[in-house]
Amino acid sequence: LWLDLASGSGTYDFSSFTYQYFSRWEAVKGLVDLEPYVSNPAFPPIDLSKHVPACLETYAKYKGTLYGIPTLADAMIYVYNLDHFAAAGLDPEDPPATWEELYDYCKKMTAGEQYGFALMGGRTEQASATFTCVFAGLARKGWYNDDGTLAWGSEEGLQAMKIMAEWLTEVSPPAASAWNISDANNAVAQAICSSEIQWPGMMPGLLNPENSKVVGKLGFSAPPQGTALGGHAFGVLSSSHNKDAAYLLVEYLTSPEIQREWVDEGYAITITELFEDPEIQALSPWLKATGDALAVGVGFPTEEDTSEVWAICDQYINAAITKEMTPEDALNAMTEEVNALRKEGGYIS
Repeated sequence: LWLDLASGSGTYDFSSFTYQYFSRWEAVKGLVDLEPYVSNPAFPPIDLSKHVPACLETYAKYKGTLYGIPTLADAMIYVYNLDHFAAAGLDPEDPPATWEELYDYCKKMTAGEQYGFALMGGRTEQASATFTCVFAGLARKGWYNDDGTLAWGSEEGLQAMKIMAEWLTEVSPPAASAWNISDANNAVAQAICSSEIQWPGMMPGLLNPENSKVVGKLGFSAPPQGTALGGHAFGVLSSSHNKDAAYLLVEYLTSPEIQREWVDEGYAITITELFEDPEIQALSPWLKATGDALAVGVGFPTEEDTSEVWAICDQYINAAITKEMTPEDALNAMTEEVNALRKEGGYIS
């Protein structure tokens, strides 16, 4: 795709994209501004306000320009075993509202070979994703301050680091310090762990009776007070020779009617009204929790240095989880290294 954009051959007309790569798309001028289509009465009317605001602002817009239409919503949610909740004397209808409550609940569900939480603690991008979720709930903000410095270098950042390195590590299996997304999800599927913070895209695996022991035994809620946003949008490629037709297809594929059909295939949705539809909730029992999470979600960075920053953060979060560093030392080293990189890249004056 990138070679096609660079060559201008126009092999492809439209593409799904994740917002984290907006700066890369901008560098090659790869996406078409869709506002002229949206406001043009010659094209079918489209009501962008039907989309969850966070999806529209995060997935589809970059520096004020509309480059896409949201198509797949993604926000980390809290998944918990209803039987484990009840056995621990907890109310399955009352999931934790704060990180302190989540820790307390998980301690009560930890006994013998059973652990209260499945931490994605390995040195992978899910460590930073989970940190984003925790930090968002504490500080109600994303990765960076207004001046471009890492917002995690703060009291809330230290609290988030301690929650991951001390609280969640305590109530997770020892092996969780090396776990990736599949490891954590499988531990919940096998009822080894009672709960997890996880992406909706992993839910079909939990509900597959061929490899899951918890089918019909799970509850879903938004994480305490905040979460991390993933997600995709459809956009028209600047190299396309059929831009008008490509836009019409994008408009069609992101319409409420088509999004409703996609639920059957396990896809997430971005149209607000669909999250409250009882029929859709029956098809995807985690969907309402996803909608609630989207309302309190924060996005990941979109700058060109994001992959490097992410790798630095994964390294130090994992170092705190494995006890190679104290939470304080890990946070300080992470903040210093990220800020130095961003200053070198011109993101901090």
